[in-house]
Amino acid sequence: MDEKTQNHYHKKIILGEEARRLLGEDAVKDIIESSTQAIDYAVEEFIRADPTDLKTIIKIQNEIRVASAFPQWVNDKIIEGGDALTEYTQIKEMEKQEKEGQGE
Repeated sequence: MDEKTQNHYHKKIILGEEARRLLGEDAVKDIIESSTQAIDYAVEEFIRADPTDLKTIIKIQNEIRVASAFPQWVNDKIIEGGDALTEYTQIKEMEKQEKEGQGE
């Protein structure tokens, strides 16, 4: 594996771990709790909304979209980091096996 590829994997792995640690921080827990509350409120508003009131429905959709963005971004980074770690480990194992096969 060349250095550029190795650095790419290391960056994704580190970002994933940092995102995972971030979830343990009180401020982030509070932000996610606020996001969840905003989504719950918007869903309740949606249920009460007039189905023909397109302007209100679009407003509620946007509120939900915005409120769900941050937690989703953090989750995406955690998943990407885990995937990168798995791929990196597999590549390193394949390289090790190839190297051992050449030494025979």
